[in-house]
Amino acid sequence: MTTDDQSRRERRHWLARNPVLASCLGCGCMGALLLAGLLALAPMAFDDSTMPPIGVVGGSGISAETLAGIESVVPLEPGERVLFFYSAGLFSYGEDGNLLTDRRVVSWTEEDGQPQVVAYPWNELMAVAVEDEGNWLMDAIFAVEAFDGTIFYLAFAADEGLQEDALRELRSRIDAAKK
Repeated sequence: MTTDDQSRRERRHWLARNPVLASCLGCGCMGALLLAGLLALAPMAFDDSTMPPIGVVGGSGISAETLAGIESVVPLEPGERVLFFYSAGLFSYGEDGNLLTDRRVVSWTEEDGQPQVVAYPWNELMAVAVEDEGNWLMDAIFAVEAFDGTIFYLAFAADEGLQEDALRELRSRIDAAKK
């Protein structure tokens, strides 16, 4: 074998002389293929229609999917209109929800796999107080007091300012129902 043939052969097998580099390249290629496959399959694996929207949603911005998700936990009365909705749940509507409608205030959290719902019509509510104003990381928390002495808490994301609109709606409707 001539020296030209031998050097050509050595150049072709440079990976054989560098097993660490060969392993890294192999793992990197396999990882890239695996990641590409996962990214291609991810939309099929997660049904985002069962996931609550991120942030507070005002009545006019509520999609049909969101409305169906809300009603999977709290059926709405005929003609009842949603004013504000927020869920801190990540994977399902049943995990957590806070809802203001034109007829009532509803809040729920999941306990032992089942949503525990608290719901009061506006005329049974006495007061609302801000427990925590929240910030871009933490939800705003409102304590709502009913005439029967029950106090329950509503959470609304504070990142877009809609929590202030929800608080104004709460106060306005509680005051109007007292008259």
